[in-house]
Amino acid sequence: MTTTSNGFVLRPAPGLRWVLDAGLVTIVPDDGPTHILTGLDAAIWGWIAAGVHAQLVEFVARVTDAGPEEAAYTLAACLNRWLELGILVPAPRLGADHG
Repeated sequence: MTTTSNGFVLRPAPGLRWVLDAGLVTIVPDDGPTHILTGLDAAIWGWIAAGVHAQLVEFVARVTDAGPEEAAYTLAACLNRWLELGILVPAPRLGADHG
C-alpha cells in the first residue's frame, strides 16, 4: 500500500499477480489485459511492492534528477494512470464504517 499526498491509501488491485524482472514488471490480472511496466513505472511498482512508501517522491526525484515538486507530479501521474487501468485501487481506510 502507498499513501498519496492527499491522504488516500492505494494498493494493488485484488486478483493481480506480478513478476519483477530486470527492468520490467509484468502484471497479470485474473481477468483483463496483461500490463507491462518498464523504466520508471517498473521501478515505482517495485518500490510499492517492496513496501517502500514514505520515500517514493524522494526516490522518483533521485532517479529522474528532478526537484521534489516535479517528482511528486510524475509520481501522481503514474498512480493516476494505474488507478484508471484498475491495477491500483483505493484501500479501505482503517476504522471505516463498512455497514
